[in-house]
Amino acid sequence: MADNYKPISKTRIYNIWCCMRARCDNTKVINFNIYWWRWITYCDKWKTFKWFYEDMKEWYSDILSLDRIDNNWNYCKENCRWANRVTQCNNRSSNTFIEFNWMKKTIEEWSRFLNIKSSTLRQRYFCYKWSIEKCLTFKLTKNG
Repeated sequence: MADNYKPISKTRIYNIWCCMRARCDNTKVINFNIYWWRWITYCDKWKTFKWFYEDMKEWYSDILSLDRIDNNWNYCKENCRWANRVTQCNNRSSNTFIEFNWMKKTIEEWSRFLNIKSSTLRQRYFCYKWSIEKCLTFKLTKNG
């Protein structure tokens, strides 16, 4: 037996699979209602860890997490990927997307793209109710 042997149940990918199932099945999980009301579940094949692992092992990494590409669709091979934290945050159903100049981005993405604080963009958009163009293009001048 190799020195680095770990039972499957102690692996990170197994824990991710368990958490995915719990979000969809366990009424005691905090966000269960979010999934239940939106009818989000996982494919029958993924009821068994073996098949989840077979479908998802190729791109698995310890620094990535399981992400549904379309937040309104179920967990399955066609709709899941391994994603970093930034990608995960930009794929939340609660995000506000802004389209401007044929680009569609979240406020956080626009913030990074334009080098403007996201709090500034949020204030312009939600509090001041500025037009999208003004939110994204307004620059302060030295004279005020």
